[in-house]
Amino acid sequence: MLMKSAALWVAWAVAYRCKGVDVWQLKVNSSSSWAWRKVLLLRPKVQHLLARQGDKMFWEGKPMEQYSAKRVWTTLRPKCSKQEWSKLIWGKCSIPRFSFISWLIMINALTTRSKLFRWGKISDDQCLLCGFSSESREHLFFACVFVQQLVQVAGVS
Repeated sequence: MLMKSAALWVAWAVAYRCKGVDVWQLKVNSSSSWAWRKVLLLRPKVQHLLARQGDKMFWEGKPMEQYSAKRVWTTLRPKCSKQEWSKLIWGKCSIPRFSFISWLIMINALTTRSKLFRWGKISDDQCLLCGFSSESREHLFFACVFVQQLVQVAGVS
């Protein structure tokens, strides 16, 4: 709305709430809805983030004689320390699907029942394998009785 978006809600708000007045000039009215007052009270907090002009492209990296996509990529992407386990997961002979799932496990991003429960997607977070505990990464890979029995049967130590 502050940047004249084409979204339906913005069109409605401009037509029925602003009534032709610039959103930056509107006064906070106590008779307005709670949500609308919150939107208006957010203006000072976001004003410095919004430019009243079109986007401009500029390069803050080192000057380049010739454009290099690799150099742009290495400048833009955040640098982070290499994880000790990365070679184990992303090796030459690894199966991509297994590598991806292993990576999700390592960064604790695997969608477990405890996460789905927290997000309100399911009503019960109990482990489907053992039924004893909340299904988290730690439970699935270290505490689940069913998984421990599988590991024993498989002879993995």
